[in-house]
Amino acid sequence: MKTTIDLPDALFNAAKRFAAARGITLREVIEQSLARTLRENAPGHVFKLRDASVGGRGLTDAARALSSSALGDLANER
Repeated sequence: MKTTIDLPDALFNAAKRFAAARGITLREVIEQSLARTLRENAPGHVFKLRDASVGGRGLTDAARALSSSALGDLANER
């Protein structure tokens, strides 16, 4: 089916660059994006967080003794 849609210039240009960088057509980008949006927003869709654990042994004894605020400060140090 053919249809016409209006897109902001910046979005259109970004989508064209995205497609070109991946060697696919703008049509494919739109089809994939629309299909993903519909799938993710379907009734009953449940978000599943990917397991990103690293196999550690949890907090050290020293870290376990810290308050949550102190742990947050420690985690945000650069």
